[in-house]
Formats: sequence, C-alpha cells, structure tokens
Amino acid sequence: MIAHLESSRGARSRSRRERKIVEIRQRGVNKGTAYRAVVEQFGPFDFGLGLGDDTTDEDLFAALPETANSVHVGEGPSRAREGLASPAAVRVIIQSLLTLA
Repeated sequence: MIAHLESSRGARSRSRRERKIVEIRQRGVNKGTAYRAVVEQFGPFDFGLGLGDDTTDEDLFAALPETANSVHVGEGPSRAREGLASPAAVRVIIQSLLTLA
C-alpha cells in the first residue's frame, strides 16, 4: 500500500516515512507552514504549545515563536526547547493545564 501511494502521489506532493506513519502532503506544506497560516488567520494567541514525538514535528518547533512552548516527547535531538520522556508525561502536563483553565 505504501509503495502504491508513493508511486501515485504526483509531482505536487511529498511523502515521508516515519516510525508509525506515512505522511503525504502537498509539496511545500508542513506543520510549520500550517501553524503560520492558522496564526495569520486566527491569531495572535495568548498561549502556544507544540508537542511532538518525531521528525514531522520539527518544522512546527522551528516555526513557533520564542513565547510559545515547544516540547519533544521521547529521546533524540530536536528543535524543541523542552523535552518529556513519554506520552504519559504529556498526559500529566495536559491534565495540569486543564486544571488552570
């Protein structure tokens, strides 16, 4: 299935294989460009939090302003300013944030 998707995707798209995903997207579009489009249309925002666990999240981390929080989940290098060891740690942080809301 993956080989078929990659062979039929066309020149305007790009594919990327990661640990448990295959990402197919329009060429030139990534999580960073998507974030900037959302901010342009709906922002600015009072609070920013970017969480991610693989290389598809690195464009988002790079696009976030210094005032936002960027968190890489798991091991390995990242552009994120902070890191958490596991998805369980993410749940703890999110639950804490929800109690503040």
